[in-house]
Amino acid sequence: MAFDLTGTPENGLTEPEGDVDQTAGADEGELQDHLSFLFWWDDGDNVFEDDETVIEDLSGLPGSVFSGEWLAIADSNNGQALEGGTTHYVGKGWCFGEMTRTPAAQQANNDGPTPGNTGFECDGSGDHNAAQTDGIEVDVAFQAIQSRNNDTFLCSSLPPLEGDGGGDDENVGALLSAYVAPEVCNAVVGDAIGGQITHTSIQTAIDDASEDGLVCVDSTYAGDDTFPVNVDKTGLTIAGLGSAGDANIPGGFFIDASGVTVKGLEFTDFSFIASSEDAAIYIHNEAGQGSNVALTGTTIIYNIFTAPADAKSELAKGVVTEIGSGATPVATSIDVMHNVFGGDGWRQAMFFNTASGYEVAFNDIYGNDVGVANDGPHNGSIHNNDFEDNVLEAVGAAPSAENGTGNNGVLAVNMNNFAPGATDGNDVNWYGSSVLGGADVDATNNWWDGDIEADRTNDVTEVDTSSAEVSAFPEN
Repeated sequence: MAFDLTGTPENGLTEPEGDVDQTAGADEGELQDHLSFLFWWDDGDNVFEDDETVIEDLSGLPGSVFSGEWLAIADSNNGQALEGGTTHYVGKGWCFGEMTRTPAAQQANNDGPTPGNTGFECDGSGDHNAAQTDGIEVDVAFQAIQSRNNDTFLCSSLPPLEGDGGGDDENVGALLSAYVAPEVCNAVVGDAIGGQITHTSIQTAIDDASEDGLVCVDSTYAGDDTFPVNVDKTGLTIAGLGSAGDANIPGGFFIDASGVTVKGLEFTDFSFIASSEDAAIYIHNEAGQGSNVALTGTTIIYNIFTAPADAKSELAKGVVTEIGSGATPVATSIDVMHNVFGGDGWRQAMFFNTASGYEVAFNDIYGNDVGVANDGPHNGSIHNNDFEDNVLEAVGAAPSAENGTGNNGVLAVNMNNFAPGATDGNDVNWYGSSVLGGADVDATNNWWDGDIEADRTNDVTEVDTSSAEVSAFPEN
């Protein structure tokens, strides 16, 4: 849930207001400094009671608390999802003036508020003439992500709701500017040891790190590694310092542990990693080779994948999950968010083979042969991405022979921009026969640049593209 203050109209000046207020511009009102709000987790009667909890992040004056940041009603931080088929309530109250919380005793009958029984008091006394006739405009948004196979999702990974009344909560594409580099690191990798620099090799820093450690890469890093780098510590984070992409990685990462996060880096090359694959990031299926324990919880966020000139000819991927591993566990809960995949273009920006429960969201994916390839269990979500000029297809999906003929669900492809979306490029394709008895790819609620519906896919019986958005989603 997010609230964003988008307007503070003055609405003219009355006589008493004009005595104290000399501003009369379109957004120079003062109401946001005097109208208090209170939100709480309610039981459905809209009375703030003594066993109910205030949502502090949204309670106060709109000019201070309606910032557009996403408040987690439920995510992986509190470990509790909202159960389907149940009803949850948020109570709200407001006061022009000073608001005092006076929680009422719990009502047995939930009859609702009565005079003196709202759970708060409002004192409107005082000189507030400057706010007369003024208004506030607020965008309110709710977003839901299924919890199944997304057990590491954080509401804070979403870009702020920076609304203007036009539905900016549906923005597509990467928001690299939102990246915040760590202030404290367990190790810092750069070109020479000294000052904050503790290592010149990422691999050495990982080898020295403990589980759940934080390895930072400075912009001075000169690639003092034999690639690929083996990322094999559970819960490890590798983060770039400075702005997203200031630290350059001229080779590949092999992720071989659960709970790994890679963020704020620019990958400008790839490595021959495993299963005859060239990639910038290769996600192994097992949490430790030979362990037969499924790898889970990989997060790749706020990175730039700049493909070199030979990436397409070498069939190199930006991000790939393990190829040809039908006898091993299936990697789960992979989040790829707010990244840019481009440069001279990858063969596939992302290739999900033996992987389930992945989320690809808020990425810029342009100029590749293929944007996202899915060749295994579906159970994935591809949303709020900007696909442009991908030569062969934006999304291609098929059940993997490594995992039998089933695909374990419908691949969701929603709220993306596709341009140019020609019949033979940047579209959504399905390969293989249906195992569900209906469309295996839900590609509804996307925007397509000028194509008729039948031209958006190679198989209209397996890919559902209707309905479509009539105009492009705004881009981050």
